[in-house]
Amino acid sequence: METERLAQLEAISRLGSLSAAAEELGFTQPTLSRSVRRLEDDLGCELFSRTRNSMTLNERGRVVVEYAKEILRAEQNMRRDVEVLGGAMSSVRVGTCAPAPLWRVTSALVTARPGIMIGPVMMSEDQVERAIFSGDVDIAISLRPLNLPSCECIPFMHEDLLLYAPEDDVLASRVEVSFQDMEDRTFLLFADIGFWWDVCRKSLPRAKFIRQRDRVVFKKLARTSKALVFTTASAGITPIEDRVAIPISDEEAHASFYVSAAASLGDDIVGAIRGAASF
Repeated sequence: METERLAQLEAISRLGSLSAAAEELGFTQPTLSRSVRRLEDDLGCELFSRTRNSMTLNERGRVVVEYAKEILRAEQNMRRDVEVLGGAMSSVRVGTCAPAPLWRVTSALVTARPGIMIGPVMMSEDQVERAIFSGDVDIAISLRPLNLPSCECIPFMHEDLLLYAPEDDVLASRVEVSFQDMEDRTFLLFADIGFWWDVCRKSLPRAKFIRQRDRVVFKKLARTSKALVFTTASAGITPIEDRVAIPISDEEAHASFYVSAAASLGDDIVGAIRGAASF
């Protein structure tokens, strides 16, 4: 049995149709259909319930898909472990719920192993936890410690959300503010801020948010707009002219990050992450 056919079956299950899987895999539908038939011949049973115009996984097919996922994951992990032992590992997959700890982890990785390729993915907290558990990422940056086998969990850093208000704003004289003080206001946000977006949206349900994806434009607007600006001390924004940085008192405005790193990455990588921690 070829693992390539198991990967094809997983794609059909994940994407929900033969046509979508064929497009992703770069096959024609007839070619993929013939490959599925050969897998069924290998297993001695049909994996799909077929009608004239559709095919859906049957009970046996669903069981085989679950085993296929485990086999494909084991093959992927085997290849990566062999790369590590041979000193040839050239890429690391990172799942993160926030950008600031990712920047610090990335800096640590390229210092420890120059030339390494880093594949970062911004995820929700739940997605990060599932990804490191399943082996879909090698490093997980989360909001709570994860105790997983074959991973080291490192308390990594704290981050605080700050409000930048114009000097003439009613909030500018405050020593600190709460989310309640800021309801019904307009805010400028950088778009790719991970879980912080959920914090702002849930804590300020009546506020208006302007989200900017271009970092250069965001920094320019932060200096010229009258909108309130959310940022953090880790965001790399220098003090903004004619604005006051005000701490936010709510618990939701303070985060602690943990980095879970697969032991198979090697002692140099894990050690570099540990050395970059400032918890």
